[in-house]
Amino acid sequence: MTAIAASVLFLAGCTANDGEASAAPDEPSSSAAVTEEPSEAEASEIDVQGAVGLGGGAVLHDVPEDGMCMGHSEWTVIKEGVQVTIEDAAGSIVATTTLRAGERYQDSEDCLWWFEASVPTGGEFYSAHVLDWSSDVVPEDEVSFTPFAVLPAG
Repeated sequence: MTAIAASVLFLAGCTANDGEASAAPDEPSSSAAVTEEPSEAEASEIDVQGAVGLGGGAVLHDVPEDGMCMGHSEWTVIKEGVQVTIEDAAGSIVATTTLRAGERYQDSEDCLWWFEASVPTGGEFYSAHVLDWSSDVVPEDEVSFTPFAVLPAG
């Protein structure tokens, strides 16, 4: 699964010709499209995503509605709104977000609680942490298209 990418589309305005002569081909047009470079802040962040996953024996399916799921027994701690932190190679927290509601993964018995965040570039490696569980470390050059997989121990 690839990371969500945002794109911006700029449109040039058009005006109707009022019967006036149009500008000569060598004169600059006032309705030329303007290309803007991303701001330094936009260029220095990477969008990342990941999920906490539980197998079928640890979840209740179609609760509270069809296609959704929730943990049961000791797994009720995994739920919408639980904090997720993302750390860089130095162990500094570079992003904080929360889990979304649990969703049944395709036609399997598994349940996933997704999260998304933006992290600053320059962290070399990143890992995600939910409660006392951690994902594998993902290199910066792969983090935009490699989702974090946070799997509870046990």
